Amino acid sequence: MKYFASCSFGKDSIATVLLAIENNEPLDGILFNEIVFDHKRNISGEIPEHIEWVYNTAIPTFERMGVPTKVIKSEKDYMYFFTNTVGGGKYKGKLYGFPMGGRCVINRDCKVGAIKKYLRTIGEEYTQYIGIAIDEPKRLARLKDNQISLLAKYGYTEKMAMELCRKYNLVSPIYETGTRGGCWFCPNAKISALANFRNKHPELWQELEILSQTENLCTTGFKWGLTLQEVNEKIDKFNKKQKETMLIREKQLSLFEDPAPDMLGGVPTCSMEHPKPKRAKYRVYFKNGNCRDVCGWCVKRYQAGGDSAKITERIEKLTKKLLKQDG
Repeated sequence: MKYFASCSFGKDSIATVLLAIENNEPLDGILFNEIVFDHKRNISGEIPEHIEWVYNTAIPTFERMGVPTKVIKSEKDYMYFFTNTVGGGKYKGKLYGFPMGGRCVINRDCKVGAIKKYLRTIGEEYTQYIGIAIDEPKRLARLKDNQISLLAKYGYTEKMAMELCRKYNLVSPIYETGTRGGCWFCPNAKISALANFRNKHPELWQELEILSQTENLCTTGFKWGLTLQEVNEKIDKFNKKQKETMLIREKQLSLFEDPAPDMLGGVPTCSMEHPKPKRAKYRVYFKNGNCRDVCGWCVKRYQAGGDSAKITERIEKLTKKLLKQDG
């Protein structure tokens, strides 16, 4: 029996590998599937800062911990499916174009299909560790007999998975601006995620702009029926609203004296994930030498009885004096 961890190198799959290592679970290696946008031009389908981090940080780190990574790439890429011709029906002869949201052939054939194809070559039975947290009951219910969630086995929620990754300093840069990764051309991505990507990587967004001008497509829909032009308009509105919000915040912050130079917009905010930024009130120091600023709600998990109390060295209340020392 072989044991593999299917890993996208997001927080849940990384935490799964770390739990396997910490608890001496059998683990023969990591299976990482890299989606490819265009093989001919060597353009990855992964978010650039994420795939760079995967190859330069995550994979080498796990190799030093004794866990090798097998990189799997499907022979078919995004461009193959976009330019593929429909063989029958009312759309016969037309190009498939952009993948459909919710029924993405890229995920089915380039990701899941590629991993299944590799597993068929190992010549023996296998078990897959899948990164699904205990607070995702619907996804857990869909696991097959040869798939195991170590996060559920050891009682880890999504937030706890992130904390475990932070403990080992294995957090992808994608979490600096969002809560999830995925392909940069994903039709299921939120407008906020697409806006962030277009702002940071206009050269890759231009690839989609060019494709949107292709003739003889089954549909011009890029995101759940919305054309790329319509998505661009929504992104423009989102960016405008974000800019207006920042201007209002800056005016409000101008009322405060001596803002700490390293604070976000002049205000210290909680480093944990929240729907809206929360003011940080405490600084948590960890046994590994790292620290982080958190709000009054999040600090509870680091206090006695909290789920992360074991990795906590001490907790200090954020004061002007402490913030000035940072400067």
